[in-house]
Amino acid sequence: MFGAIIGDIVGSRFEFHNNKTKDFRFFHSRCRITDDSVLSIAVCKSLLQFDGDYEQFEKIVCKNI
Repeated sequence: MFGAIIGDIVGSRFEFHNNKTKDFRFFHSRCRITDDSVLSIAVCKSLLQFDGDYEQFEKIVCKNI
C-alpha cells in the first residue's frame, strides 16, 4: 500500500509526460497526491471496516472518499 502511494506521488509529475529515463529527482516540488492514491486509501479503509455485507460495501466506500 505504501509503495503504491509513494509510486503514485513520485510519478504524478510525469502523468501526461512520459519519462523513459531513471535519472530524475525522486521527490520534486511538482509531485502531489492524486485521485488514485485517495481512492486506494478509501478502498483500503473500507475493506478494514467491511463486515461481509456486500450490499453495504459500496456505501462504506462512498463514505470513506
